[in-house]
Amino acid sequence: MLKSCVCVLAMCVFTGIHSQRAQAAQPQEVWLKAIEGTWTWRDDERGDVTVTFTSHAEGKGMVGVGKDDNGSFVSIIGWEPWDNVLTDTGFHSSGSGGRIVYNEVTDTTLKGTRKGTDADGNKQPDLQFDVVRKGNKVTVTTTNDKRVTKTSVLTKAAKN
Repeated sequence: MLKSCVCVLAMCVFTGIHSQRAQAAQPQEVWLKAIEGTWTWRDDERGDVTVTFTSHAEGKGMVGVGKDDNGSFVSIIGWEPWDNVLTDTGFHSSGSGGRIVYNEVTDTTLKGTRKGTDADGNKQPDLQFDVVRKGNKVTVTTTNDKRVTKTSVLTKAAKN
């Protein structure tokens, strides 16, 4: 009887610990879940921007399809566990594109570097990205090599 009680107690303790681990989302999982849906913002270079992110690969990645005043674009976002980074790779119909590697990821902030090209295929200077999420708003601040910053505020559209 004592042996049975010890086994049941051990199973309860293990199940409780396992359940806590299973329920605690990693920061990248929090971001991937939070960005699902439609986002809009106004950009000096791109005009009015809209992108809709949908979950893929059982929540391990997001695909964003969007448009701005210059054309359309697609963005693929996912966690790369082999490097412990969240990446965002984007392709624009104009021919421009880039990849942001976020090497600092918390539940509400991202920090990383973007490499990319313009519509003519010319390499653009690297940009530092600082991203803060608060509810249905995301503030993106970029800093170029000359320390010039630009801020955009993205707003998540309400569900219909």
